[in-house]
Amino acid sequence: MAIDLLVTGFGGFGEFATNPTEEAVKALAAGPRVATHVFRTAVAAVEEDLPRLLSQLTPRRVVLFGLAATSPTVRLERVARNRSSDSPDVDGAMLPSPIDRAGEEVLCSTLPLGEIEEALTARSVATSYSTDAGGYLCNYSFYRCQQLAPAWGVENSGFVHVPGEEAYRAAGGGSFDYLAVVEAVVAVLA
Repeated sequence: MAIDLLVTGFGGFGEFATNPTEEAVKALAAGPRVATHVFRTAVAAVEEDLPRLLSQLTPRRVVLFGLAATSPTVRLERVARNRSSDSPDVDGAMLPSPIDRAGEEVLCSTLPLGEIEEALTARSVATSYSTDAGGYLCNYSFYRCQQLAPAWGVENSGFVHVPGEEAYRAAGGGSFDYLAVVEAVVAVLA
């Protein structure tokens, strides 16, 4: 089954029992050519689910969403790095670092980031570019997606971080509409 777009988010982790990317991805009214998935915030879940989804769905594009709680903007991630932090996942497993001993140091996003930025800016959503997707499951899933995507014919893939509600408000924003941001990105990609 070939689809146009796979959209993913993450479940809760640490102090964030509820992850806004999970809620937004689940609430997304995906059409017949768009699939959604929420990863458990665990290495094993990414390693099991991501290859299976790419194999079964053969999406043309993939966008992964994650929470950057201290960021006041939507961060369009430019690169995934072949490293992880010392933080355990929700299962208590440590993330491997490097992610792949034989892998490239950096893998770049292939999403049309400029178009996504324009779409979000048109909706008055503060947006920035980032070259550091962190050291947790966001960067891990981004790196693994960029590694696996070519083998499954994925044309464009990458990662978008949404801000934490408190950080967004502190920077002068009001309530952050996570679903509207996911919908805006999907409108560019689908």
